[in-house]
This record gives sequence, structure tokens and C-alpha cells, in this order.
Amino acid sequence: MRPEKLSEAIGMLPDEIIEETDAVRRNVRGSMKRKRRHRIYRYLSAAACLAILICVSFIWDGKKEGKTEHLDLPQISVGNNEAASYGFEGYLAHDVSELVNANPWNEQIELTTLPVYKNTVELEEFIPKNYDKEKVLEKIREVAGRLGIDEHALSQVKEQPEMETVTCETNEVSIQANAAGEISVEFQTPQDLPEGYVFNYDATYKDCLKAAEFFKNKYSDILSMKSPDERIINYNFRQTEFQQSEEGKLRKIWIHQPDLSQKVGDYPIISVAEAKTLLKKGNYSTSSPYQLPGMKYVKKVELVYLTDVLEAYFMPYYKFYVELPEEKEVTDSKGDTEMKTYGAYYVPAVESRYISNMPVYDGTFN
Repeated sequence: MRPEKLSEAIGMLPDEIIEETDAVRRNVRGSMKRKRRHRIYRYLSAAACLAILICVSFIWDGKKEGKTEHLDLPQISVGNNEAASYGFEGYLAHDVSELVNANPWNEQIELTTLPVYKNTVELEEFIPKNYDKEKVLEKIREVAGRLGIDEHALSQVKEQPEMETVTCETNEVSIQANAAGEISVEFQTPQDLPEGYVFNYDATYKDCLKAAEFFKNKYSDILSMKSPDERIINYNFRQTEFQQSEEGKLRKIWIHQPDLSQKVGDYPIISVAEAKTLLKKGNYSTSSPYQLPGMKYVKKVELVYLTDVLEAYFMPYYKFYVELPEEKEVTDSKGDTEMKTYGAYYVPAVESRYISNMPVYDGTFN
């Protein structure tokens, strides 16, 4: 990926949104997000001091004119039948307008098809059963090469077949990878950074954008990971996270790169209006402990892919941010401003005729 593409992705937010977000970060130090699912690969989950996330984005050049005819595509399933959801995906904010990100999708983009991929990680009682050590080592060697490290200098120090993980080290770095496409690079000695770069939770949004510009140039080889042949919205599938140490140095890099080699097909997707109809009927999944309180509480919508290892297929969803009146308002860090809680409610964006187990809310986490 060319660096200028990344610059477009991180610079797409208007100044007024950035300024509003800065104010929130100063008062609240960011919104609170409770994890939607328990992650099997805990060792690669983001640490508390993680502050910057760079997403590589492409726009899918899908068919736009008219309705799609019935396509000869196999039915796909939502989620993983073996997987139970854990936790509660909730966001704290004074107002939903403060919940900003670099998602390139908006309601003005008219698309009729999006790709669906089969998750190549097969689970049996939550344990991966198709572990291929050589493929995991290939990921480590690829990242090492992009960092300018001779693969012959790598020594394997740990293997966890039950978690599909391998760890290799040199005197400078420790690289860990798994079959789900998650890779971490930890520097044995945190790397010095030029003065003036801050990207921990105390940083403003503008601070993080400044750091992102620096990293996308310094680590352009890492950010240039292979992307799918199709020009899709790849915001969800190619993410790189940077962690700053307490001393202000670069401590760790996480790379999230799911395997998209098993494309099922380009599936017709529904409109936002159609998704809202399904939401109102109860055809949604959520980790919120509450039933949808009413359409008047729906405050925002995004088009996203769920890429958790527990998903049987990586497919697009409409993610609705719903204000939860049942949750008591929380005061911010200054103790003088009330904050609201927003829950995430997901409606499959793929036409329902192609889904074998359309979700129906039954009063439990799903």
C-alpha cells in the first residue's frame, strides 16, 4: 500500500470533530469499550496504554446500479455455533458524536455487493484444530524481513500448538504469531522516538494523528502488508497498533491480518433502511444485556466486518450504536458532566436469503 493512501485514511475527519474529540479525551481519556467477545488469543490483546491504531483502507468498487438478481451463492451462517459471547460492548460518551473513528464507509456510499470470506481457523471446543506451524512461521519470517531482520537470525523460543502460536526472538525483538493472522513485535529495548510524539491515553486526537503520520513513513514496509485482490473496504482487515512505553518510547507493534484466502463470494447487501427494519423486528445480535429499547434510541450506524476468531465467516454487518436508558449516567473524570452508555447492536448486511441462521434476539447475549 502506498503511504499516501494511509494518509487519506487517517486524515479524513473534519477539524470540528477532531477538536470535539480532543475535549473529550482531556476530560475522559477516551471512551470506554467493554469487549464483545472473550478472545482466545489473550497474549495479543491490546494493553491498557495502547493509544494509536492505523487502519489501511480501500474502497470496494462494487456494482452500484439497480437491484441484484438472485445469485448462485451458498448460504452462510452468522457467528460460530460453538461460541458463546462474553462481556458487554459498551461505549461511554457525553454524546454519540464523540464516538469517532476512521471508518471510510458512510450512508452516501451506495454499494450492492460486498465480499464474504470463510474463517480459515477451525475451532473445536474453542481450540483451533487446523494448526500449521510452518504457515505461522512464514508470517514471522515475513514480518522479520519487512523489519530488515535476517530470518536466519531468528531462534524459536516457544510453541503453543493448542493456541496456534509460535514465538521467535533475536537480540533486538520478539515476534509472536498465530494462525488467525495476529502478530506482535516486541522490542527487547524500547525504541527511541523523536521528541514531541505522544500516543498514549493522555494524548489528544491530534497527537495521535501526528504520531500516525510518523509511523506510516518509518514503518511503511510493515503497513504495506498484502491486501486482497479486490478493492474492498479493507479498514477492518489490515490494522496495525503501536504501544508507547511509560518512558515515551515505542515498545510494541501489533499487526492484525486475518487470512482472507477463502473468499466465498460477493454477496448482495441490504440498505440502512432495510437493516433498521430488521433491527426493529429483533433480527440482531448484541452483547448488551438489554433488549433494543426503541428506535428513538438508535443514534448512529456503521458498516463493519466482524473479524473475531470465533466468527465462522467474515461478513459485513450494520453496527447500530444504541443509547441505553437502563444504564445510569456516569460522571466524567472531572465529576461534573454526565456521560451516556451506548451499546452495539449488529444486523447482518448480507441479504437474509443467503443466511442460514438469521439472528433473533431472545433476551440473552448472542
